Amino acid sequence: MIKYIFLFCIVISNVSAQSKIDLLKGTWKTMDNQSFEHWDKLDSNKLKGFSYYFKNNQMIVSEYLEIRILENQIIYEASVIGANFGKTIAFQCVKNDSIFVFENLNHDFPQRISYQFINKDEIFINLSGRNNKSIQYKLIR
Repeated sequence: MIKYIFLFCIVISNVSAQSKIDLLKGTWKTMDNQSFEHWDKLDSNKLKGFSYYFKNNQMIVSEYLEIRILENQIIYEASVIGANFGKTIAFQCVKNDSIFVFENLNHDFPQRISYQFINKDEIFINLSGRNNKSIQYKLIR
């Protein structure tokens, strides 16, 4: 019986996390309108996104992103153009309540990526790593 209650709690937690992640759908911009992040929901377990900016009126993609639920784990993947020898870097979700924290302690920078939903139209993002290095910014719809 305890096994079933535990399984039920995991399922409910993932459903709740999934509905919060669904808030990412759409286009977001930095406060200075210099860069953007766009997310599409592909199916019930996957969102795909990309970051971009404009240079000389041309859209330049800087990274490709994916969030997926795989075997009760939430995985964040990033492929940064011109970095990591073209490899996709995966981060595992270690916290998923009012803030999503994704970690890959083996990566140079960032080691942690956090998305904190302030409200449905604002997200605070923190990229952090060793030696207290961090980059923080806010995205708005």
